[in-house]
Amino acid sequence: MILGWIFEGLFLLSFLGPLLGLAMIGFGLGGFAMGILGLVLFGVISLVGWIWQTFDAYSLAKQYNEYVRTHGVEPW
Repeated sequence: MILGWIFEGLFLLSFLGPLLGLAMIGFGLGGFAMGILGLVLFGVISLVGWIWQTFDAYSLAKQYNEYVRTHGVEPW
C-alpha cells in the first residue's frame, strides 16, 4: 500500500512538474518530455498495482469463503 502511495505521488508529480515549470532534465530529454515519460511510467505501474490488489482481494475472499463452507466456522 505504501509503495502504491509513493508511485501515485510520483505519477502526480510527473504530471504537475511540467505544468508548474519544474525542471526535470535527464536522458537528454526536456522537462515536458520527462513529465510525459514519468506520467506513462508511473501510471502503468499504479494501474498494474491496482489490478494485482483487486485480484489478490478476490482470491483471498474465495479462500475465506471456502474455509467457512467446509469447516462451518470463521478461521479466527
